[in-house]
Amino acid sequence: MAKSKESAARVERLVENLVNDITYGAYQTGDRLKLVDLQRRYEATQFEARKALSILANRRLVEHVQNAGFRVRVNDDKERSDFDYVRVLLETTAARFVIARVTDEDIAELRRLADIFEQSIDHVGRKDQIAANENFHTRFYEICGNDVLAKTISDLRNRYDIATSGRWRSLEGLKVSAAQHHLLVDAVETRDVMLLERQIVEHVQGF
Repeated sequence: MAKSKESAARVERLVENLVNDITYGAYQTGDRLKLVDLQRRYEATQFEARKALSILANRRLVEHVQNAGFRVRVNDDKERSDFDYVRVLLETTAARFVIARVTDEDIAELRRLADIFEQSIDHVGRKDQIAANENFHTRFYEICGNDVLAKTISDLRNRYDIATSGRWRSLEGLKVSAAQHHLLVDAVETRDVMLLERQIVEHVQGF
């Protein structure tokens, strides 16, 4: 029993490490995930590596290609459009609750988190930008007061924003994201629902 719990814990850690490495850019969209490489890199058994890949496939972060093993998931244009539609629908719904519930302390905290993301732009690699971006958006939607809605928005963002594709490939694109974070906070501070909804649509579709 103890051995079984230990194995499950090792698989859980492996899943977490793989998610982080995919998100932080150690693996790119379309990269193959070979069992032997995962075993060596993460000091995992073949069973643990297979189990972790199966879990990530169910989360649609990786996909199985016939006769070629697993790879980091490649999303097509239709799927991208579908994700954007659902994200916009959920995030603009949450926006109304954010404006209804936000406090001056919340706005100050969002400003601070937006500043941290902006300051991270000059850091080497993507890890700091992704962490700062996640912290900003997580706090932003937590304010809506609906934990299920906020968690669903976060899960959708994490499922699609793998390897920070799109505008984050350039310094200019990162600066656009930073500017949009501040515009989101501006709209919240003025309690302008329609403006906030427009800013959310632009932010989601910008990738």
